[in-house]
Amino acid sequence: MFGQLNVTPVVPATPPEWAFDPLKVDKLYQPIYDRVNYPAAGATSLNFFSVPVGGTATIIRAGTAASVTKTRRDTNLTNQSVLPNEGFDWQGIAITYIPLQQADSAAATTSILEDIQNIMYGGYFTFKVLDNTLLEGPLHWLPSITGFDGLVSTTVTAMTMVACQPGSGDPRAAFWVTEKKFLPPNTGFSFQMNWDGTVTTTQTIDIVITLLGVKFRPK
Repeated sequence: MFGQLNVTPVVPATPPEWAFDPLKVDKLYQPIYDRVNYPAAGATSLNFFSVPVGGTATIIRAGTAASVTKTRRDTNLTNQSVLPNEGFDWQGIAITYIPLQQADSAAATTSILEDIQNIMYGGYFTFKVLDNTLLEGPLHWLPSITGFDGLVSTTVTAMTMVACQPGSGDPRAAFWVTEKKFLPPNTGFSFQMNWDGTVTTTQTIDIVITLLGVKFRPK
């Protein structure tokens, strides 16, 4: 078990030697993800990976944004801001925007594209391990891993784009880093979004952040 190993809480570029021992760990590609709600009235900041599975948070479920218990649909983090007894070789970041209403007959859907653009062009993110900033930048850097190019609603006289994601839904559509970083077990990390001013939207939107990488899980 990792708890019996001498693991220094730093962020090296490559995993330590024990991570490659097949007798001690399973090595598998398993991203870490978390879902947080962006309110229509706007937000100055959002913190991801702070509410694990079983915790309570306001997110969209069954067509309604309400305070619910988070399940594996929403996150696969079992402890707040830490991977207990597991190592993680971080390789990139992806994002997905999930609007409350998506049917083209709903009043707010004609503004989904504008809402997403306002969020991603008005904000920035910071990803840290302990106090070490691994990556920061504007939100529009992050493509969608599960999005779609667009949904078009047509009438006799007009054609309107009613929904869009900043990506094609390709699982490779992510911000990949050239220098991977290894997060040792039980090492705290954080992912925060911030906005300058008040960025409002026509409807509430859930945002999913996915940290792409390889897990080293003890056998």
